[in-house]
Amino acid sequence: MVKDDEALSGRQKKKLVSEGVRRLRAQPGWRPEARPKTSPEEALRQLDQEERASRTFAEAESCPECEAQRSRLEDQGALCAAHLAKAMGF
Repeated sequence: MVKDDEALSGRQKKKLVSEGVRRLRAQPGWRPEARPKTSPEEALRQLDQEERASRTFAEAESCPECEAQRSRLEDQGALCAAHLAKAMGF
């Protein structure tokens, strides 16, 4: 491969780019058209939900009702009704 772009003709550059694109598309899992398109508003809602869930789980660590629920269900991720509703955005 030639390192100096000026030594390549336009046709050669196009061929190199096409080969690179073909190699990239041949990689497993490479499907940019399969990526969901999200609006900025949707991205903000998702970030807000992630932050709310993070805060809620941090609060639940010291909640006696959550601890009782975790013990009762033998599930370390269990939450009391109040924290579950808060994590879900209600």
